[in-house]
Amino acid sequence: MDQELAERRCYKQGATLFVANTLEEWNTVLKRSTINFWTWIGLVQMDDMPTPKWQTSGAIQLSKLNWLLSPYQVGSNGWSTFSQCAAHFNSQLKTSSYMYFYPCTLQFASICERNSSSVYRL
Repeated sequence: MDQELAERRCYKQGATLFVANTLEEWNTVLKRSTINFWTWIGLVQMDDMPTPKWQTSGAIQLSKLNWLLSPYQVGSNGWSTFSQCAAHFNSQLKTSSYMYFYPCTLQFASICERNSSSVYRL
């Protein structure tokens, strides 16, 4: 499903797209995502935003995540006026998993979160 539909489905269930507060939570939850596929998370950067924004406050620093290209910069990791939504690619080989910005219309999986102890996949 596209990012907007994923977000709406989460909201209908009283949740948001997944936003990690710690690196431990990030690693634990994303282990549940589909192997060798992309998953929408709660991170976007629209044209009028100077930096990417998580859907909820208290989220992990972007520089702590494994982006496709390091060190982290939005432009080198896919962000453009056409690619404003971040997704995570879950590889069988953990070191090959990464974050990247994609067009929000692409059909990816999603993970919703009500709180840190209640996570489910759509």
